Amino acid sequence: MERRIGKLVLSNNNSKIITSICGFRFSDFNIRGRIRLWKLAEYLEWIRMGLVREAGFLPPVRNYMLFVRAAKYSIVGDMKPLIPELGAKVIPRLEVDHRVSAIGKSSYTVREMLTMNNEGKEAGDVLVDSLIKAVRMNPQTRQPMSLGEDMLQLRPFCDGADVERAETALDDAAKKFVHQFVVVKSQIDFNKHVNQSIYLSFCEDTASLAASNGIYPSVTGDFDEENIKSFTVYYENECKLGDTIHVETWEAAPRQLKFRVLKDGKVLCFVIMTL
Repeated sequence: MERRIGKLVLSNNNSKIITSICGFRFSDFNIRGRIRLWKLAEYLEWIRMGLVREAGFLPPVRNYMLFVRAAKYSIVGDMKPLIPELGAKVIPRLEVDHRVSAIGKSSYTVREMLTMNNEGKEAGDVLVDSLIKAVRMNPQTRQPMSLGEDMLQLRPFCDGADVERAETALDDAAKKFVHQFVVVKSQIDFNKHVNQSIYLSFCEDTASLAASNGIYPSVTGDFDEENIKSFTVYYENECKLGDTIHVETWEAAPRQLKFRVLKDGKVLCFVIMTL
């Protein structure tokens, strides 16, 4: 994104809305005009971190770290109107409604609704509905630590929506495709590990190769032409600079793709993608 300006507005139902004006680059979309999944995750992460730093919606990160443990994104609207036009003077106006939906001992889940409010269009067109589960981590031990009272006091307002756990094992009968990556410096974030959105870029690239090689029974040819309806990501372990990883992918059910990101046989990340 080339320009992002955020402004927080408080609502009366324990949600807080941040309005962001943004300009997407052409590279945020594939050649078929569909937004890249990792760019979408990166954008929502940027807004969420803005809430932590500036808005007081989430406790400021001082003596702990926040790791995303799981995330579920449902793409329910048309993203193509966000593609920039040459010489366009109107920048799409995006609003994200954030609500804390579930709170555990060391983790909490935030529901985020991304809507578009653009000139000439009806307000409130929903684009993405997502659930993000984050864990508070000790920066020295990199182990979970208990949430503070600042978060626990929000429990009465939670509706219980959360990201359900999933089985990460490879389906026995599946025909799988494997691709290798090496982690480079630009993929490392401020937590000194691979950023959560980068795992999606690994999976998207692997899916394109798998589709072109005929691995998926119901998905063939150009993967960029596929309309992705939802994707769920589970983060199990960290990946750091210089690590060699392998991404396995297979079609678990008609138009349901699964991915495992592995390092030395250990699962780092597991993704379910529905087309």
